Amino acid sequence: MEYTKIYQSGAAILTVTAGDQPIGNEAQFMDVLSACGELECDRILFEQGSFAPAFFQLSTRLAGEILLKLSIYQLPAALVCAEDELPAGKFADFALETNRGDSFRIFTDRAKAVAWLAALSINYYY
Repeated sequence: MEYTKIYQSGAAILTVTAGDQPIGNEAQFMDVLSACGELECDRILFEQGSFAPAFFQLSTRLAGEILLKLSIYQLPAALVCAEDELPAGKFADFALETNRGDSFRIFTDRAKAVAWLAALSINYYY
């Protein structure tokens, strides 16, 4: 996995590019969280291809585990994914639900994903 820190409107965003190793389990995702801390980022942008196919199969529970970790660590995240790569059915329903909140959203346009992340007001409670 490759990590890059970008700034948009004062927000520090970690961009995640899978390279040859997309995120396919919770341990790999914890590496992303570690990179967030090391690079002092408080938002995550997952580029297209960042997740293994298991993420899109809700029966694997990978998506739920990742969203739970994002919630616990109060890190908003966006996933950029081509529309034709998003599975229909239950994952489509899941995507519609998550796109209503402010913790995780799926976008087909990278610029819109970055703008959404940058516009978020993050309140830390610790």
